[in-house]
Amino acid sequence: MLSSFTLLPVDETRYAGVAWEMFHRGEYLVPLNNGAPYAQKPPLLFWLLQAGWLAFGVSDWWPRLATGLCSLLSLFLTMRLARRLWPQRETIAYLAPTILLGSLLWSLWTPIVMFDVLLAACVLLAVTGIVTAARDQTPSSWLLAGLGIGLGVLAKGPVVLLHTLPLAVLAPYWHPQRGRIGWRGWYMGLLGALAIGAAIALAWAVPAALQGGSDYAQTIFWKQSAGRLVDSFAHSHPFYWYLPWLPLVLFPWSVWPPVWRALMRLRHGSEWQTRLLLAWLIPAFLGFSLVSGKQAHYLLPLLPGFALLTSRGLDDEPNHRGWRDQWPVGAVLLIVAGILLWVPAQNAAHHDLPAWVATISPYTALLVVACALITLLPMGSLEKQTRLLTGAAIALIAVLLIGIGRAAAPYYDLSDAARYIAAIQARDAPVAHVGKYHNRFQFLGRLTRPITVLGSTEVLSWAQAHPDGYVVAYFEHRPNTAGAVTPHYAQPYHSEWLTVWPSTTLAQRVELIAEMN
Repeated sequence: MLSSFTLLPVDETRYAGVAWEMFHRGEYLVPLNNGAPYAQKPPLLFWLLQAGWLAFGVSDWWPRLATGLCSLLSLFLTMRLARRLWPQRETIAYLAPTILLGSLLWSLWTPIVMFDVLLAACVLLAVTGIVTAARDQTPSSWLLAGLGIGLGVLAKGPVVLLHTLPLAVLAPYWHPQRGRIGWRGWYMGLLGALAIGAAIALAWAVPAALQGGSDYAQTIFWKQSAGRLVDSFAHSHPFYWYLPWLPLVLFPWSVWPPVWRALMRLRHGSEWQTRLLLAWLIPAFLGFSLVSGKQAHYLLPLLPGFALLTSRGLDDEPNHRGWRDQWPVGAVLLIVAGILLWVPAQNAAHHDLPAWVATISPYTALLVVACALITLLPMGSLEKQTRLLTGAAIALIAVLLIGIGRAAAPYYDLSDAARYIAAIQARDAPVAHVGKYHNRFQFLGRLTRPITVLGSTEVLSWAQAHPDGYVVAYFEHRPNTAGAVTPHYAQPYHSEWLTVWPSTTLAQRVELIAEMN
């Protein structure tokens, strides 16, 4: 699976490209995006990718394996946290990582080269430290919390505080000794953890800001932290946006009756562990709902808390009701199979669907039906049924990635284009890109020089100034290839055509520039 699919634009190719530029240039402080400082994300994921390339050599498979290992670490930390919370209930320690792995969003995002699974591992470290401080009241527990906070800042910025700070502040609500503890010591420990986290983050941020310049410093210290909270410059949605996504994020557990019964049993929050998990999940979810920028995968670090809460309720499930509990999950999968059969049969152009949708094999739907039948297998216990549903969810992700991914790959795989551009650069010819670049080719082509980014009004002057150069441009339809006016390279990309033109052609045929998207 790791080597079956190329990195996808724009996010995966951009982040791998940033890590590649840092690795190629021997840069470890300031992330680089097409030769310029990249302030949108901190460096921990990029360091992780560089470390793997140092150990194993530069490869396409390591970025996906690296995030997969972060997912595995999170499963282990979830198990450890379950044992800290319920040392006498070993079943929960096995149920929680099983439920986490079986959650659709988690299993789908495990191989994706992004920051949220890595952030989830950091959040789990911090939460484990907070729980250990509540149980044992040892200074080392606050050190662990501070380590998780600091690494979380290096993973995705101050958003880690939204996952951890409300939980610690609300200790009077959930602490197991809330009537007998001296709160001054607790909050002093919390301040110590925050100081440790800040020291870890500033150990990178200060020298990086000095090296990257004033604009880079302003961005990492303000725009990418408080600026995002005040007014998102990307992915802005209304406060209720997450609610309709929750059933899909939590599938199959969102339609599995034992989970609903388990959560109903826990609604009173009588145990301190339940109160702790509610103090973790509810403020963080409300916080993400209030922040203007929203994406479904931002909720990934909350899924371990959901898995722990659900596992605690399932541990008290009196009995398993067989197919009466199993049929809702199977029914949803049969609906998915029906959609996969119906949609490719439609006229893609008439329904404004991507052309590749029509090439999805009907065998994909049949394999989804097989996943549905798996969920209906008779199992002897609730724990076995949980493992079965997790296996079915993972199989579903594999089927969709292979069935849909293979059909979509020719429209999203930029490997050939990147290698073509690398060959141009190897001849010392300059390359320009029309429109936002997003670092699409740097890693896939192992490019060693930046690509010039042009606006549509700059193409002609650049082509005339660089007669030996090449221009990457996009067209709504494949350009007319009649006669000698043809691009040197062309491929479908999303709903457009990606083309590479020699500067001499564009300088002579200015009408082509007017057709560029």
